[in-house]
Amino acid sequence: MPTRLRRLVLGLLAPVVVFGGLEGVLWAVGQTTRVALSRRAVSSTGGQVRVAFSGDSVTFGLNVGPPQAYPAQLEALPRMKALGVAVSNHGVPGIGLEQSVAEAERALREDPETRLVVNLSGYNDCGSLAGLRDAAADATPPAPGLRALLLQSRSYRLLTQVVARVSGALGPPPSPPEEAPPPDAPPSPGHSGSGLFDEDARTCRERIGLATERLVQVVAARSGARLVLVTYPVPGVSPAVVTPRVTTFVNHLLRAEAARWSLPLVDAEACFRERWGPAADRFFDTDGIHLGAEGNAALARCVSEGIEPLLAGE
Repeated sequence: MPTRLRRLVLGLLAPVVVFGGLEGVLWAVGQTTRVALSRRAVSSTGGQVRVAFSGDSVTFGLNVGPPQAYPAQLEALPRMKALGVAVSNHGVPGIGLEQSVAEAERALREDPETRLVVNLSGYNDCGSLAGLRDAAADATPPAPGLRALLLQSRSYRLLTQVVARVSGALGPPPSPPEEAPPPDAPPSPGHSGSGLFDEDARTCRERIGLATERLVQVVAARSGARLVLVTYPVPGVSPAVVTPRVTTFVNHLLRAEAARWSLPLVDAEACFRERWGPAADRFFDTDGIHLGAEGNAALARCVSEGIEPLLAGE
């Protein structure tokens, strides 16, 4: 092979090898972190009304850390302080609803005085099912561009988050969420139980149904504890085309399970849409599922308004 051609081949292979190696390192770090986090919870020391939060990376506060996650920000709200709320965050990145059951059970075992178990999980049970990528027969997504493909990699997401953090540090601080809902907030996406979803969607439905039943049983076994389900906020526009549709479908299932078991439901998807409308898209990171600090504050506000009547009425 000529020297010039060899250099060209090596020049092309080098970025691929570096990118692949970084992907492997990030995957290993993620798996190790997940195992470590599954063995501990972030707990508050004050307050008398115990509220345990179980769930996946959204509850944990991926990309912002537990101190900025929505459970911690909820505890800091004046109305929650007035009620004496103390939170424990049992969110673990990457887990599904079945693993959230184990975390909720551990929370109740460690603190028998827990009054509410607030659970937000289910996306990881369904996000990897390829059939959900074509969930709606009448909503054909555009062909993914290069950026949409890169968003599936950990390396690119890490790079965009680092750039975003640096830009945010150099620029003005974000403005707080507006209180007034915009007049042109989009309507709720429609859901249909037949004809729109394939075998993977049925698998998703079964997983969430069985895990929710188990979660209901675990919380019901503890006297005085109540279970609250929370839906995921969904961006109106996301470069990750698949994520919003899968999240919307998972929310549909969570609503159905709440109705099935007569559980209190905090519909964060509806709260974000009705209160902030398209402006809520700024709350999300580039993957279209995780929230920044401002987004966690918005989610804390929605959830606090949902659980306040449950706490004040007891």
